[in-house]
Amino acid sequence: RAPESARERRRAPESAGRHAPESWHSGPSRGRATITPMFLDDVRISVRAGAGGDGASTMRHEAHVPRGGPDGGDGGRGGSVYLRVDAGQTALHDFRFKHHLSAAPGGRGERQKRHGKAGDDLYLAVPPGTAVIDLASGGLIADLVAVGQEVMVAKGGRGGLGNVHFATATHQAPRHAQMGE
Repeated sequence: RAPESARERRRAPESAGRHAPESWHSGPSRGRATITPMFLDDVRISVRAGAGGDGASTMRHEAHVPRGGPDGGDGGRGGSVYLRVDAGQTALHDFRFKHHLSAAPGGRGERQKRHGKAGDDLYLAVPPGTAVIDLASGGLIADLVAVGQEVMVAKGGRGGLGNVHFATATHQAPRHAQMGE
């Protein structure tokens, strides 16, 4: 016979043509789920430091300055990636679904010898007792045990030089600048 109500369908899934899962119990503990705690203690992440900003190649243009010359600013440095021990962390759950992390790049240089903005550093909170291992070499980078301890795992790129740095007595108007790293 087919069940008449939704309540009966929940109580007897076999009668609805489906198989009951193995975790289904029809005893007095029905309606309560046993949740096993998940402790995430092994994570593989990929970090990338921010690239440095490009230098600017600009010339000074003002009304009463006939030969202005070069005035391109330098690019900003890229952000670095740090791991910092946080006492509030107990497991590596923050990295369960997010495996690729990168810091901000540096800004481009601008005219009037203005430097580009430096990229923000990225700080990742990890629990005490975290061992940082390089997957390529298999070597230990750091063993983070003390609260507040930090280690840089990726260094930000250097900003490129503007065309002001390439001006000499014989080459007074350089039109090239350096790219960021």
